[in-house]
Amino acid sequence: MNLTSEKYQVMPELTAEEFAQLKADIVQRGVQVPVEYDEDGNILDGYHRVRACRELRITDWPRVIRAGLSEEEKWTHARKLNLARRHLNREKKQDLIRAQLKATPAMSDRQIAEGLGVSDKTVGAQRKEMERTAEIPQLKKTIGADGKERPRQVERRQPVSIFLPTSRHEEETRELIRAAGSGSGPARKAIESLARLDATPRTAKSEFIKIQERQNPRPAPAIPAGCYRTLVADPPWRYQDSNTRAAAEKHYGTMSTEEICGLPVKEKVNENAHLYLWTTNSHLPEALQVARAWGFTYKTMLTWVKPQMGLGHYFRGSTEHVLFCVRGNLSTKDNATRNWFESPRAEHSQKPEVFYQLVEKCSPGPYLELFARRKRPGWQAWGNEVGGE
Repeated sequence: MNLTSEKYQVMPELTAEEFAQLKADIVQRGVQVPVEYDEDGNILDGYHRVRACRELRITDWPRVIRAGLSEEEKWTHARKLNLARRHLNREKKQDLIRAQLKATPAMSDRQIAEGLGVSDKTVGAQRKEMERTAEIPQLKKTIGADGKERPRQVERRQPVSIFLPTSRHEEETRELIRAAGSGSGPARKAIESLARLDATPRTAKSEFIKIQERQNPRPAPAIPAGCYRTLVADPPWRYQDSNTRAAAEKHYGTMSTEEICGLPVKEKVNENAHLYLWTTNSHLPEALQVARAWGFTYKTMLTWVKPQMGLGHYFRGSTEHVLFCVRGNLSTKDNATRNWFESPRAEHSQKPEVFYQLVEKCSPGPYLELFARRKRPGWQAWGNEVGGE
């Protein structure tokens, strides 16, 4: 990647005095305005900031990646930023407006004005002059955003912006953007989801994989064959509330209660077996339904108590529950274990180690975990994140 790419440098070089002032400001305050790049690493805005950093032997600076812009939109974006930030005289402003009119003569005066941050009257005056000198055609009709013909209107898209405070994960982020594509539809939604990440950049790759899987779901792997005595399951419950559902589906694909009930669990477990079925406070009725569908009878409940306070409509949730269910007649190995345990919250949906220790203490193997997020020694694991083996 050429960090000093001048492709979208729409303005002349700074004077020696202006450039010296820029360097002095960077020495004193650092780079205050992030350098803007497209997804291919071309500089859309900040060429002089990068050049100053290189001369000062500064190797890192804040950056923003603008994804999903057409070539025309990249030029428009670069011109707008220069018009907004530079102290330009009238002649230089007119040069930028004229360059935009040459590039997009079918765009209405109002849309060009909005894009460049100037008045539509200013754009109209330049258009008339350029039409008079035949620098641009005199267009009677253009195609609007809705596909209809009307005077000088074209559709404009907003860029998707991904802020990176340093360059540490820049190449990985560009790779993910290129993999998603920059068009409309599902690929565009994937980029937008990536741009909305509030996690650290190192999670971008795993998050992007989840986005792809939600858009192109893989067939679920077969549940491992066996005759398991203990089953642990943490179903991806689907929430009715749209906000809660959106938050859950940011992390994993969800399933309806009917889909969970329909899994072929009965033939995978011993006629005498234990089930530890994770559920949320709002899904207790559905969890009981799933237990019955899988051939188990509810016996009691375990509760995970979390030190941190969570969300909730009526009360702030600080617990998760595990329905303990039995198939046939199978007692626990230890009858002196209390029905609650305490542990801090870990990664989203990850269950605490103390829970697995409790299961192994109280229930016999072989063990199978459904909807597992990672493999555990001595257990079989099933789920999209670990495969079927």
